[in-house]
Amino acid sequence: MDILFYKTLHLVGIMGFFASVGGMFAAGSNSAARKPLAMLHGISLLILIVAGFGAVSKGGHSFSNGWVIGKICILVLAVLLLPAAKRRWLAPGVVLMAG
Repeated sequence: MDILFYKTLHLVGIMGFFASVGGMFAAGSNSAARKPLAMLHGISLLILIVAGFGAVSKGGHSFSNGWVIGKICILVLAVLLLPAAKRRWLAPGVVLMAG
């Protein structure tokens, strides 16, 4: 597949991620809306990691580059944002600024 496909898929994953984290704050304690948002969060992160690794591979980059390792660290922080938003460990503004 073309690298443009992976980049587009990566952007779709980013949009889904931000929609899920923002929706989690908007849903409040509505448990009926939380399940689809949590599913969107997981699917978006899966799309992000698959498209990101595909783009790195197609672009001819090494997985030991500093920016690749940095993006993986950012992805790990993104995974931790949903529990922080759900349990209100952090203020909503802090979680949205971190995302």
